Amino acid sequence: MNRLIPLIVATILVVGCRSTQDVLYFQNAKIDQSIAMAQDYESKIQRDDILAITVSSKEAEAARPFNKVLPILSTQGASSGQNLLRLTDRGYLVSQQGYIQFPMLGEILVAGKTKSELSKLIENKLIEQQYLTDPTVSVALLNFKFSVLGESARPNTYSVDSERVTLIEALSMAGDLNINAERDVIIIRESNGTRVIAQVDMRSVDFMNSPYYYIHPNDVIYVRPNQTKVNQSSDRQLLPLITSIASLAVTITTLILVNVR
Repeated sequence: MNRLIPLIVATILVVGCRSTQDVLYFQNAKIDQSIAMAQDYESKIQRDDILAITVSSKEAEAARPFNKVLPILSTQGASSGQNLLRLTDRGYLVSQQGYIQFPMLGEILVAGKTKSELSKLIENKLIEQQYLTDPTVSVALLNFKFSVLGESARPNTYSVDSERVTLIEALSMAGDLNINAERDVIIIRESNGTRVIAQVDMRSVDFMNSPYYYIHPNDVIYVRPNQTKVNQSSDRQLLPLITSIASLAVTITTLILVNVR
């Protein structure tokens, strides 16, 4: 018996270490360590994006036709929902073909471009067509959203104002991963008309230098359950069946004993 005690203690310690390795984030991080960050975080414009485009110039009146005029809404007798402008009233909806209709310039292909590339494109068009001599164009995304599915505290679709959201921040908004969640999460991303599926290991700091450190619009983050959670789910499904079989066995045994007597 005395020989078994150290063996039992060692087994418990090994199991505990494995559990810790499965749960902790950034396990290979070192104190005062410097990590090269992913720099390319500007996402590409996609279909169904809504873009706010502002044109400014020293010639304010000349720039006015290129800016959307927002409707004036009365606050009397209207609900709070009615007072909120639709996003499409404030910006330009990217069509399924990847275009927007811009005042005076007409149809512009925007899908696949970054916001800075689109800004430069519109500035050049305004100058080439002699509408403005010194335009400054700013582009912002109005409907930046992403979804978190699976083993998080608050799985949901989240809309944010910032266009620079990290994977860590996205999971924090969803209330962090559950204890029974795998730490290598799945990211589904649309890129150039195709869907890319990537696996990101949150236990290592290496993902901070990957293209998936920054969330892109419409990303789907899927958090898988670990084997313990899968087994628990299977056990819950089997329990009613086992209970029914056990009850039936008890009933049959009782009837047999009664008949024998």
